[in-house]
Amino acid sequence: MKKFACEMCNSTDLVKKEGLFVCESCGMKYTHDEIRKLYVEVTGSVKLDHSDEVVNLYKAARNARQAEDTETALKNYEAIIKHNPDSWEAMFYITILRNTSITYEEIEKAAINIYNCLPKVFDLIKSTVKNMNEQKAIIEIVTEECYEMASWYFTESENYYKSLAKSNGLRTAGNLLSSASLIGSAFDNVSNYGKATGAIDGASGALSAANLTVENTNRCMHITNIMVVCGNQIEQKFDMKDSKYSEYAVWCWMKAIDFQQEHKLAHRTQSIMTEDALKSLTGKIEKYSQNHNQNDSLGLLMIKFDANAGAATELWYSLDGGEKQKLTVGGMAQHRLPLGEHTIKTLNPLRKKSYTFELKSATTINILAKAFSMKISQ
Repeated sequence: MKKFACEMCNSTDLVKKEGLFVCESCGMKYTHDEIRKLYVEVTGSVKLDHSDEVVNLYKAARNARQAEDTETALKNYEAIIKHNPDSWEAMFYITILRNTSITYEEIEKAAINIYNCLPKVFDLIKSTVKNMNEQKAIIEIVTEECYEMASWYFTESENYYKSLAKSNGLRTAGNLLSSASLIGSAFDNVSNYGKATGAIDGASGALSAANLTVENTNRCMHITNIMVVCGNQIEQKFDMKDSKYSEYAVWCWMKAIDFQQEHKLAHRTQSIMTEDALKSLTGKIEKYSQNHNQNDSLGLLMIKFDANAGAATELWYSLDGGEKQKLTVGGMAQHRLPLGEHTIKTLNPLRKKSYTFELKSATTINILAKAFSMKISQ
């Protein structure tokens, strides 16, 4: 048995007057269509049916998002979360949209907000989306959205750092050492006071440069962590024996490593990740990449590139005479190829080398660039 209940005061004492339903407790009036949405079980628990409204809110939110109308999309997703707190989509996009229109100074906090929301978002995807194909499609959307935000933050952070460094005439912390030397020699002779003052100014500039570099590195670390957390959450909450789930996780970790290598190339000595963290990600990539082979006739080739001092920081290579491709120092590339014999050729000037190998289910090729040569091994 069901009884109608007032939305305002929860009273079940509603009477019909002049074509409307009126609550005798608070006087609230309802039309026939509205009253159909309000009912209470005999246990007394109130249930409100907002399904039509929520469907319209989703439609409006998605349309606004496609039109890049952040304010309208956010407003609709915030309305959805009130009706359905377990909506992964509303929770995820509320976080994304709230951290879109931001200033440079807010990038680090925005990145933290995004990766902090991911554990709950993936929990909801797993608990509320039961169809595995739909689940995988949603995970693909989330990972791509995360990468889009992280890539945008990373580019903005690096560009802003470069503009500040250039406008202030800042160099690297190496200036600090040369300035310190000048200060010492200048004060050996009191008549060199002017030289010492200039050296102190130089040291101050070098310190400013060092501080800017550290700030930028910390910011890029949090940005990179968006992709690390995204991959880790997939690993923790889904079956990594399924090639699709492992593929999404591996892709996230590889994007994180890409950020690491790009940052390291730009700043030489500054690294976003510790060596242990980098080894951990690389190990997981190799481990789970073996699950990617959905076709017994295909294998997975992983190419790693490293270099000694004085060697090129970029590697250009081709597989089986195909189009040339690029890797940066410390980077890793993946290729799906038919099982059997293949040839990789390095194309850098003065470092050309061919190597023939047998591709099995998962094969790793290591390439080391030296000053005037390349070493390739399995």
